[in-house]
Amino acid sequence: MQIDTVSANYAPDTLTMNISFGLCVVDCTMVVDILDENEENIIQTNTYALCANEKQKTLSIPYTADDQYYIVSISFVDNDVDKNLCGISGETYFYAERPIYEDGVYKYKLNKDTAIICGYTGYDKYLTIPDSIGGHKVEEIGDYAFYGMQLEEVILPSGLKCIGEGAFYNNNFDTIRIPASVEHIEEMAFLYCQNLNNIETEAGNKSFCVSDGVLFNADKTKLILYPIGKSGADYIIPDMVEEIYGGAFCNTAIESISIPKSVRLIGKNAFGECYNLKTVYYAGSKDEYDYEIDVDIGNYMLNYAELICSGAALPVYVSYLYATYEDSILGVSVNFSTVEEDGLLIVGVYDGNKLIATETIEHTVSDGTYRYIEMDMDKDCIGYKTKVYYWAGKTSLRPISNVKETLVDEIDW
Repeated sequence: MQIDTVSANYAPDTLTMNISFGLCVVDCTMVVDILDENEENIIQTNTYALCANEKQKTLSIPYTADDQYYIVSISFVDNDVDKNLCGISGETYFYAERPIYEDGVYKYKLNKDTAIICGYTGYDKYLTIPDSIGGHKVEEIGDYAFYGMQLEEVILPSGLKCIGEGAFYNNNFDTIRIPASVEHIEEMAFLYCQNLNNIETEAGNKSFCVSDGVLFNADKTKLILYPIGKSGADYIIPDMVEEIYGGAFCNTAIESISIPKSVRLIGKNAFGECYNLKTVYYAGSKDEYDYEIDVDIGNYMLNYAELICSGAALPVYVSYLYATYEDSILGVSVNFSTVEEDGLLIVGVYDGNKLIATETIEHTVSDGTYRYIEMDMDKDCIGYKTKVYYWAGKTSLRPISNVKETLVDEIDW
């Protein structure tokens, strides 16, 4: 016995399923599980008696769902031995979409008994969003609900809990006040609000705060929005920030940004269209920047800016250099002030400004602050110029030393 076909269709509050299978030879119980899209949680389980010789079943399952995909998993249990029957399980996807209602100029969906505004058909550019519509309290502004409405002013409802992704994408207001009730703001909620220069949080809001005109979550681990209209060319992200929201700096006029080592995620388009961005300062090393920060798509402007990493090892200064030549051997003595990172010691020999020979050796912290290098030379190089410098981090090649030079002397015994 095996399932031949299974289909699922969702209408408001009801999931309809049609299942056909090979001949069932025993009485059994059909188990229908509804799981989330990631198959991580069973949201609802239903059981149905199935008689021997049945080949098809149509089910109407009461169900209220969010706007998303779900998985229906079907299995059968033998009533006599209380175990799963082999070969007759199956699954299918269905998309559950809440119905859309209208109340005047507002379109909305219901989440149990509260409203989610999902659209606006009016022309008023100075808008006070009502606390309730259709007799239902407004607790959420849905994704892209006021997309491109060119609103000049908006006052959010007092009981609002969530502002969806792109909810006010491309509007003209210069100020937004976040009510005390708001608990969630999704990424890019105020993307392309070109005039926005002032963000306020109402007294009593426990989820968000504003610092230096920038919107954060309450403990400042997430930087949510740097408004496009904010003045100033440079910005230093606070040390505790771990995530930069998608669209946070998009289309702003910043010229330099300082990123702390605490940052682990830069969201989608966080620095999109930052055409004035020239310099990115990072408090860690280049390797940490490359490998410890997850950078989402749309942040190409970061690649065009100059990256300056301040978290490399302390500079290695060549405090003493002496070079001598005898019997085709150039001997170079080097003293460093300090060495705190393994690297490469590079020696160059110049005839005037022409480089004629180089020597590169690995140097570790355990080698100390003194090295002597011998180079085989095929010509007399007395009077030639010798330069040394030090690259920190052998593979990342970050030059962090001064360049020391001296003329080659003849050994005088």
